[in-house]
Amino acid sequence: MWLFTRKWLVIVVAISGAVDAEDLALPDLAPWYSKQLEIKPTAAYFFRSSKMISSGAKCFRRSLDGHFCKVSTSVPVFRWCGEIDLLACDTSMRAFGIDTFALSVRYNLLDDTPLEAPVSIVVGSTLRFASKAALNDLNSFHHGRLESLLHIACGKEWSHEEFWTFRASTLGLIGISDVGSPWCLACATLDKNWYDSSQISASLSYMHGFGGERLAEGNKFMKGFHGYGPVKHRSVDASIRYMHTSVEGLSFSAQYTYTLYSYNMPKNVNYFGVAVIYPFGL
Repeated sequence: MWLFTRKWLVIVVAISGAVDAEDLALPDLAPWYSKQLEIKPTAAYFFRSSKMISSGAKCFRRSLDGHFCKVSTSVPVFRWCGEIDLLACDTSMRAFGIDTFALSVRYNLLDDTPLEAPVSIVVGSTLRFASKAALNDLNSFHHGRLESLLHIACGKEWSHEEFWTFRASTLGLIGISDVGSPWCLACATLDKNWYDSSQISASLSYMHGFGGERLAEGNKFMKGFHGYGPVKHRSVDASIRYMHTSVEGLSFSAQYTYTLYSYNMPKNVNYFGVAVIYPFGL
């Protein structure tokens, strides 16, 4: 028996980047890997706040605040890369607890870093398991308890001597879950690097859900909310991120994201995030 209730998939030609403001459980989906056989553990903290929910032409007040903690680790092995993510949170709707566990596998089809190809292309899949409390929480963006994501990232790198200087990348993602309708995510990112010491990134993302329900104040669906799977939602987020790497290889990053547009989703979301990364070789 087919696991997913929907009998179709939406084919999306979309466009990489930083973490989307709504979907904090996304793995690193950039079309470039870190060094071969280098384990990259990451610890991150995010604060996300919104005071309104957009419901088409109308909005209604709902205070949604959340503190999210994420730990992850990834390792590239030749053209393959695997990643494990664990997300926990404490929000205005529930006490601290596990939100999501995710497993990701990616494969490098083309690599432009050794100049063997004009662009880098990485395809992959992610399987996510959300807790019941996370599914029922408006602060946590889940379509179902079990979610499957397919993604493709494409990017171009420019370098000077041994350092890359600029990167431009795009990402396309489609997802389905055990309930509700499919959704898609598109993101475009520009990165600037200064001698592998400091980096700054800017990205713009668009998310679209193909459900039919609305988040209207007091309606039956809103009172019995069980995830965004049945919701017809849309959002546009803009993000900027700065990262500094010390001579010892320890990296610190800070990110700010703002929701420019939302439909059947939290409105005017402010998102702040910090992360620590310390890679080491096998």
